[in-house]
Amino acid sequence: VGRDIIAANPMADLPKPGVERSRDRVLADDELTRVWRAASALPYPFGPAFRLLILTGARRSEVFALSWDEIDTEAAAVNLDGMRTKNGKPHSIPLAKPALGIVADLPRIGRIKDGYVFTTTGRTPISGISKAKARLDELAAAIDAAGKTLEKPEPIAPWRTHDLRRTV
Repeated sequence: VGRDIIAANPMADLPKPGVERSRDRVLADDELTRVWRAASALPYPFGPAFRLLILTGARRSEVFALSWDEIDTEAAAVNLDGMRTKNGKPHSIPLAKPALGIVADLPRIGRIKDGYVFTTTGRTPISGISKAKARLDELAAAIDAAGKTLEKPEPIAPWRTHDLRRTV
């Protein structure tokens, strides 16, 4: 319709195939503590990436595809142009001291100036996020909020990576 190929959208009046359900899941303090501790036990690149998600409240794609040239350590911020944000507008994400500490400790793989922060190849951002999230859940189930190993795993109620953003 927008390109004047057809006069009307044949799908315009059809009902949606299902009910949209907005999520409202947030992690309780003890759950978030367990996820933080579990993320601390995960090696690079996923452990630091999940911890940065918790500290910033950023979107998963904003952190997992972060490039070095988007980080301004002097201003303590991640500066994203509109091509990398959901609404298409430039956005700045403040970095607290713990987040800056995580960034400072990260290895530099591949292109130093504009390469990806979380990468295993130096050419592409990390992938396999679902497997990493499953491993994070396993680790979080095995510890309590104090970080003590549990005799019997106690899984956290189902949650998604985006729930960290909502929690923050």
